[in-house]
Formats: sequence, structure tokens, C-alpha cells
Amino acid sequence: MATRAKIEPSLAVLLQENQPEIQIAAAEMMGSLGITAYNPKLVEILNDSKSPDVRAAMLTTLSTLKYSDMEPIIKLGMNDADENVRARALSLVDGSTLSPTALADVVNVVFEKGSVKEQQQMLRTLSTLPASKTEPILDRLVTRLENKELSPNINLELTEAVDSTKSERLRSRLASSKPKGEGMANFMDALTGGDRQQGARYFYTNSTGQCVRCHAINGRGGEVGPSLTKIGGTLSREQLLQALVEPSARLSPGYGTVMLTLKDGQSVSGILTEESPQELVLKTSEAEPLKVPVARIAKRENLPSSMPPMGYIMSKREIRDVVEFLANLK
Repeated sequence: MATRAKIEPSLAVLLQENQPEIQIAAAEMMGSLGITAYNPKLVEILNDSKSPDVRAAMLTTLSTLKYSDMEPIIKLGMNDADENVRARALSLVDGSTLSPTALADVVNVVFEKGSVKEQQQMLRTLSTLPASKTEPILDRLVTRLENKELSPNINLELTEAVDSTKSERLRSRLASSKPKGEGMANFMDALTGGDRQQGARYFYTNSTGQCVRCHAINGRGGEVGPSLTKIGGTLSREQLLQALVEPSARLSPGYGTVMLTLKDGQSVSGILTEESPQELVLKTSEAEPLKVPVARIAKRENLPSSMPPMGYIMSKREIRDVVEFLANLK
């Protein structure tokens, strides 16, 4: 209390300063000491300051001080021209600060003006709120998805948000917009929208996936599996995703065994060393590689890869991040 009594008279002067650092420090001090007397001044600075950092700081302090009229403050922040200010306002959204109408307005702003990361964060926030507030909003977003008006980069977050409502009607509508089938079809939400840095962190450090134990990038890692140094220039995103969730579906030359039944009834098997639309080249017990024209093959069976289907080990979000990381290795 003594500290507060000494500092409070100086705050009005500090808030009038033109230097952003001083205004931000003064606002942070007010928040930490619970000084609410200058809240109207903070709102004024939020409206008038040309510094995005200052505007973001005013948002944070007003929230910390539990300003009584936060709805228009958050909406103002969400309409800011600066992405970082919008992100700060978005971080302040919770079930108690906004009415259903105000929440819907904020969501509309995010999906009209916001970046993909802002939209992903908005959907993660919606996943934590009561279904009574979010179901009408998500209903409209599913309609936009059906009309192909949303980025595929947010598909995973939209699925999670819809699941959080436990609405079978919404789940059914969303499912009708997705690919049907098993395997890859169940992971198409993980195709785009990942975080490249998080993917790199998973690849190099995760003790469950152990990617780096078998695969190397620029010489860092194991040699059990193929090098991934420039894999993003070789495989498409779809192929990278398939390599993670269905590793036996496509064999990397030199790392997988195939069994072939030929049209004349013969059976041959070996390590696939080369593959083209015209022929397969196998390494067998013979000295010379065996070249098999595709036209002679009646049936091909890829023997199981030593790599496990990573969908049983990794979350969809982790898979999406790793796909993003690998797709950028070129």
C-alpha cells in the first residue's frame, strides 16, 4: 500500500509521455498494483496511440484491472490494423468477458480480417467455451466450409471446436464435407496449417516419435531410414502425410521389400532400389539387379515397413506440424 501511495500521483504524468516504453511501463505498473483510477485514460490511449505495442499493453492492463466495459474494448482490439494487437485482444476472449452477440461479432472480424494463425487461435478459444455460446457460431462456420469459403489450414481446429459442442447435428454436417474412407482419409485435417518450428522440434527432440533416430537431415540423425534433407522437393504434402500414417504404402528406394507375382505365374521378391512408370529394379540374392517391367506384373505387395504407422503414436496436431516441417525441406 505504501508503494502504491507513492507511485499513484506520478502515473498521470507518465501516461502523458510520448515515449511508448514509458507509457507501457506505467500501464504495467497500474496492472500489477491494481490501480483503477486511470482506466478512462488507458481507454483514451488505446484509441489514440499510434504505437501497436502501446495499444496492446493498454488492452492487457484493462483486462488485468477487470475494466467494467471490456466488450467494446476487445472488439476495438479485434478491429485493429496490427496483427499483434488483434492477437492480444483475441487472447483476452473467454466465456465471461463477452456476450454471445459480442462473441459472434469478434469471430466475424477474425474470419474476415484475421490471419490463419488468428483463425486457428479463435477456434481453439471457442473449443473452451460453453456450447450454448459457440454452437450458432460454429454452425455458420460449417456453412462457410461447405461453401469453400474457409482456408483448409483451419480444418483441424474447426473439427476440435465442433467436437467440443457434442452436437451430433454439427458433427454430421462437418463429416459430410470430409473425405470418406480409412487411413489417409482420417488424417486429411493434418495436411496443411501446421507450425514448421514445432514440427522441427518434434522431429529432433520428441522421445516418443524418435524420428531423428532413423532419419537424418543434413547429416544429423540416423541412417536406418532414408535421408530427409530435401524431402520437400521430392514428395508432395499428400505423400509426406501418407509416409507418416501409412508408411508401407509407398517405399523409398533402397529401404523397402516388395513381393511381385508376375503374369506368367512366377513370384519374385527383393529390396526395391529403383522405380519408374516402366519398371521396378530389385536387389535380390543374385549378383545383378533384377529389372521387372511393370507390364509383366500381375500383383504387387509392399511388405510392411519397419516404421510404425505414426497415427498411433502422434496426435493429428503433431503430424500436421511435422508435415509442415518436412514440406519445407527443399
